[in-house]
Amino acid sequence: MLRLGELTVSDLERALATLALEYKLLSPERAVTMLDTYGDSPRRLGEAIKAEVAEGPLLSAIARELGFEYVDLYGARVGLATDAELLARADRNLLRSYSAIPLIDRDGNVVVAAVNPSDLDLRAYLEERYPSMRLVLASRSQIQSKLALAGSPLVDALPGADSELARSVVIATPPTPRNPLVAWVDSTLETAVAEGASDIHFEYNLDGTLLVRFRIDGILRSVPAQLRGREGEVIGILMNRSDMDQANLREPQDGSFSFVASARKIDVRAAMLPQMNGPSVVLRLLDSANVQRRLSDMGFAPDQLAALERTASSSQGTVIVCGPTGSGKTTTLYALLREVASVEKNVITIEDPVEYRMNLVNQTAVVHGTERDLDFDKILRATLRMDPDVILVGEIRDAMTARTAMDAAITGHLVFSTVHARDSVGIYTRLAEMGVPSYLVAEAMSLGVAQRLVRRLHDCARLMPATPADQQMFALVGASCPDQLMKPVGCSACGQTGYRGRLAVVEVLDPTPAFRQKILLNVGRDELIDQARADGMVPMLDDGLRLVREQLTTIEEVMRSVAAG
Repeated sequence: MLRLGELTVSDLERALATLALEYKLLSPERAVTMLDTYGDSPRRLGEAIKAEVAEGPLLSAIARELGFEYVDLYGARVGLATDAELLARADRNLLRSYSAIPLIDRDGNVVVAAVNPSDLDLRAYLEERYPSMRLVLASRSQIQSKLALAGSPLVDALPGADSELARSVVIATPPTPRNPLVAWVDSTLETAVAEGASDIHFEYNLDGTLLVRFRIDGILRSVPAQLRGREGEVIGILMNRSDMDQANLREPQDGSFSFVASARKIDVRAAMLPQMNGPSVVLRLLDSANVQRRLSDMGFAPDQLAALERTASSSQGTVIVCGPTGSGKTTTLYALLREVASVEKNVITIEDPVEYRMNLVNQTAVVHGTERDLDFDKILRATLRMDPDVILVGEIRDAMTARTAMDAAITGHLVFSTVHARDSVGIYTRLAEMGVPSYLVAEAMSLGVAQRLVRRLHDCARLMPATPADQQMFALVGASCPDQLMKPVGCSACGQTGYRGRLAVVEVLDPTPAFRQKILLNVGRDELIDQARADGMVPMLDDGLRLVREQLTTIEEVMRSVAAG
């Protein structure tokens, strides 16, 4: 058994590496490399392991060694809920400091989730209040999230504010760590990460109160924010952290900052926009865990995955991904990068901006509005002099960048990029509209990928008879409706939505010689579509219906995300 109390800090970090190796979370080669690289720096070793290994499996391994059960508090079948009476028995500030929360299971038994259930002081305190409890291990961020959602004492403890809601008031000096508003902001950020939010919106209502919303799985959801007239101070804290000018609320501003949640660094891009009701702030959360996924983990159909993996292993060509904002293009591109990144290849990216950092990848940011203005084409031309093997161009926006990227693809480079197009055939027509010669497009393009995101059904979903509305939606897309369909139900683990996580609906155009000939002949869009389908391309809508039949999502999601486009 692993006894945390008997280990030094150095021992703890090495124990993490040992556990990750023992439970096959790290390969022996990777574990040895990490120990050799960070062996003299326990803190860096621990950070490297936590960045490399998913939190759930690592905590599960630690829990086994400690003799406890690991529980994912937001898991599909966890069956644990918060209870006001249970929470009232303990000091919530103490629970927060220990990262522990009492919960009740389906049978009415008390289960206490703690980040360190071996802590003897915590156990003694809890046993006085919950004599028949069962202790389990859970992640710090999920526990803090549950405490916050159950009603944060920090909000309740806020001193009363004047009745006049000072929407334009911001903090002129950096906030102190003891400020309860700072603690509330920290708790909100941690909760957003635990809930899997991609963005946080802070906006004023007409009555001057602050509306806080998380974008989870592409949909905005409101969260409690009882700030009692101190809304302006919260906006000030956010602007201060983002290094914005708090005295200037008349012009749009942007900034950035970082924080730590779930033992990993979260980068934040912040934007402030003046509104009629008061300034609104939107935070984009850039979680490095989102780019740890490989192609094989992303739910592609077998033939789609085979085409992507084959192209990623090529020495030259172009893969272009298209889709609207928020359709997962960046995730797909980074998954492709993870397939090719190695010490044997020089991988260079050109991004606007660089959102996620990756090992073994040289990343360059586009620069705007300065004397040394660097656009995609200028950096791409410079990149070609750096002996690259693989180049990622964040977006092809103009004819010069498109032509340079295509030239690079036929001269021994593998190029990944995105364009604005509605489907995979549209990638080819868009390049033609930019003025790229048809012979160059026909020769350089290896794969065109169009995608959308739909919400994945949570495990609380139930199989139900198809309704007339279901039959009508299937009829609209020209498909037969199954007799029974999986339907969202909703539970505490999925926020009563019935969905948790997202899936990519994909259309992969793998050009055949016949399709390339059509490109050379400059035929119209309809003829290109006919040829692509004759060659076996599965339309995006059909891929979405496949996910419905596999009971992974709903026809409503496919209609919302795919058919509507």
